[in-house]
Amino acid sequence: MLDALGIDRAVLVGQDASGPDAVAYSIASPRRVARLVLLNTVFGHQPSLKWPEMTRLFADPQLTTLADDLVGDPSQLLWLLQRWGVQWQLDADDPEGIARNSILPQFYLGPSLAAEIAALFPNPSVHLLPGAGHYPQHDQPDTVAELLKEPRQPDRNPRQ
Repeated sequence: MLDALGIDRAVLVGQDASGPDAVAYSIASPRRVARLVLLNTVFGHQPSLKWPEMTRLFADPQLTTLADDLVGDPSQLLWLLQRWGVQWQLDADDPEGIARNSILPQFYLGPSLAAEIAALFPNPSVHLLPGAGHYPQHDQPDTVAELLKEPRQPDRNPRQ
């Protein structure tokens, strides 16, 4: 893609499931990547990585039939979402709210995991955005845009 666009080096942004691919590309083609930016993603098997139950259920190929059966039966899907909602302290009496919000609270990249991933790279910079959810570029677009514009010094005391 970069060749087709005539771009020699780019700021590569990996968010969620594209994070591991962005890291892999950065390692394989370091001269093409001006900076690597990771937004709420994972990489490798760092000690702080804790996959949410719902993610594990739907990501494990050995559980495909079970996951398909659960979401294919409306009453089982409602039970699954209500169970998930209770774990995230959502209103169990509001099935529509649970369905709308049940996946959104899944956070992968917390302070510990961010530090572990950052330690894999030379001169890392970690910026935690208080109040941002799974999609920080949506929740705080101006802040993310400013951080993408130019390299910054790492936060000395990152906070959630």
